[in-house]
Amino acid sequence: ETGTNGDGTFADRNTPVTVGAEGSQGPVITITSPTNYSTTTASSVIFHYTVTDDSGIAPTCDLASGSAVNLDIGSNVIRVYCTDNVGGRTNKYVLVTRSA
Repeated sequence: ETGTNGDGTFADRNTPVTVGAEGSQGPVITITSPTNYSTTTASSVIFHYTVTDDSGIAPTCDLASGSAVNLDIGSNVIRVYCTDNVGGRTNKYVLVTRSA
């Protein structure tokens, strides 16, 4: 998955995208496992990440760290969205391939 920046250039698939209130840097997400572009034969993986925010208040995220994520055969994108207390929203993801 790729997208374009406001200037028409392409954004890297792992570049965090932040939207929200002016002045908000948005949460900072660090995915600790699984590693990006990893391959497994397992039907699921445990998704771990840390998230911080410059406000000091814990952001809310749509997927809890430590969640089991089911994998289809082939490429899988595992993504988490986190929002801070002023509406700054960031997402980050990894690509995991499940082989038969």
